[in-house]
Amino acid sequence: MHITHVNLARGFRGGERQTELLIKTLAEQPEYDISQTLVCRRDSPMRQHLQGVARLDFQTANHQLAGHFHFGATSANKSQLVHAHDAKGVHWAYLHYRLKGTPYLITRRVDSPVKRKWFNQQCYSHASARVALSHIIKGLLEDNQCGDVTLIASAHAHLIPSSEATHHSVMILPVSFWLAMRAQWLTVIKANECSYKLLKSLSIKHLIYSLFC
Repeated sequence: MHITHVNLARGFRGGERQTELLIKTLAEQPEYDISQTLVCRRDSPMRQHLQGVARLDFQTANHQLAGHFHFGATSANKSQLVHAHDAKGVHWAYLHYRLKGTPYLITRRVDSPVKRKWFNQQCYSHASARVALSHIIKGLLEDNQCGDVTLIASAHAHLIPSSEATHHSVMILPVSFWLAMRAQWLTVIKANECSYKLLKSLSIKHLIYSLFC
């Protein structure tokens, strides 16, 4: 199985740290035969943090419209699933879904409402799964009526004060979610094997206006 992670953030904060930990943990699961690609900015600090991770490729995309057509033979050109980790990554994942038919998962980490714009509604409603990291975030997503939202509750309770415990508390639920949902994703993948026409049903003018206006 090949998974493409998308995080187009400029810096390195909590969301990027969680992206890093998930990629590293999935790479340590050889029994599931997972290869990965990270779509990120050319100057993303995650490139340094993830150097040397087995079966991981990098794809440069400095904005949502970039990086959809230049993948290597083992990277996102053959992705079976895209995982969007930040707001711009959500836009990228939706465009890639329209271009390639690849199902995508959204993880929402911030407790601010998603703007009620047509393009955002399209991005969230077409995702195969939406994941919220708190009850507040889950409620905000459900208010937008974009589909079911899975809660991965905050892992702050019952923590042992050590870096190892923190690592496992951050990662155990996401990884468990990945493995539990694997069969469902494969069903979605099989249903989306046919190719999509370029930005099917979208007006380029409407798309650009929705992204940047």
